[in-house]
Amino acid sequence: NDSSMNIEVRKFRSEDMAQWILLYDGYLAFYRAAISEDSKAHVWQRLLANEIRGFGAFEDEVLLGIAHFHIQISTWAIGGHLYLEDLFVAENFRNKGVARALIRLTR
Repeated sequence: NDSSMNIEVRKFRSEDMAQWILLYDGYLAFYRAAISEDSKAHVWQRLLANEIRGFGAFEDEVLLGIAHFHIQISTWAIGGHLYLEDLFVAENFRNKGVARALIRLTR
């Protein structure tokens, strides 16, 4: 972890959309996947509505990483299980504790 970083992990706000799209596009490119602009807009609206849970890791309001997850109903646990669907950190911020901060908050 880079101790000089001041990482804030929080829920997304509507004003984060442009930065989120850049990181989400990077995530999709990493997996050599593509979805329509309408689908991206739909995912974003579901994140804002908390239908899909999501957090962003920010430093000085610059989005460094994203985590999207949901809770699955389980036969093994009353509260269900957290399913981490997407985790992505901008390449120039990897190995600095960003993913760790995102995962810690989803627990």
